[in-house]
Amino acid sequence: MVRLELALLSYLITIAVKEWGMSGLVNPEMQIRKPKLPRGRERRLLPGELERIINASESPILHEIGLFALETAMRREEIASMAWNMVDLKKRTVTLPETKNGEKRIVPLSSEAVRILSGLLRRLDNDVWGMRRIRSRKPSSVPSHAPGKSMRRNAKKRERSRVRAFL
Repeated sequence: MVRLELALLSYLITIAVKEWGMSGLVNPEMQIRKPKLPRGRERRLLPGELERIINASESPILHEIGLFALETAMRREEIASMAWNMVDLKKRTVTLPETKNGEKRIVPLSSEAVRILSGLLRRLDNDVWGMRRIRSRKPSSVPSHAPGKSMRRNAKKRERSRVRAFL
């Protein structure tokens, strides 16, 4: 978290120097040693763990969602927001119009993922899992690591006003 705050401060000062002509500012982030990043996680489910999770849940569809997640490596939000118009079973793909980094992504489907989707009933609301209405949403006050274009544009406006207030 400290690294992100330092990066934001550095960005704000860089904008002030480059775009607003405040050449007298010194970027303190360049003069300090940053904390090390934590080690990344590399964890796979152990044999039997998915079954224990499914058995502990009373959800009739969790088994398919869990298997689908393992087959595609899609994020929770991507799976929860899937609609049938994003799925092409003939091409064996799911097209995600906007991912975490704000870009479109096409996810290839394995034979098992195609089997899972083929076995689901088509809902009238176009929702694959029946979760689009209830999926979790990040609070708007929590910045995304890679927001979409409109979020980045609004964030830049907020940053400029913060810099002006700060200076």
